Amino acid sequence: MDENQYHQLQYDRIDKLETKRENFSNYVLTISSAIFVLGASNLEKINLTVSFVTFAFGLCINIIGILFIKSTMPFIKMHQQRARKIRQEYDERFCEINESVFKPNPQIKIFKKSHPFNRHNIYILLHWVIIFFFAFIPIYFCFAHHEMDKPLVDVLVK
Repeated sequence: MDENQYHQLQYDRIDKLETKRENFSNYVLTISSAIFVLGASNLEKINLTVSFVTFAFGLCINIIGILFIKSTMPFIKMHQQRARKIRQEYDERFCEINESVFKPNPQIKIFKKSHPFNRHNIYILLHWVIIFFFAFIPIYFCFAHHEMDKPLVDVLVK
């Protein structure tokens, strides 16, 4: 295997890791969406117990999704470093061109603090939003809905 093939192999591995990460995240988001749809179609059956079970399940699958995203990042960085070393050692002109081009570093400010705004952070943020949305239902039952044994639909219809 020559250096060009090895360089390309690193980017192929990065692509496969990113595809696996995005597919896994999409599966988790699909399951979360299905839970929302089923819950919304059965409001007469949602009570405190069902809302806590739903929250626990949604929390678990979305945390697993976040952990999967974070677990692939070191391997992606490793393949990026290998590709960079190959460029530096075997093709100095290509390396100079690659390093001279401006690389955007998108940032988003949250509470006056800048955070990197890249693909894996967007997916992680999306999983946290879903977790908080799942958490809203049991919190509502515990603090706002004083008739915990009654289904949610009875309260909404009043």
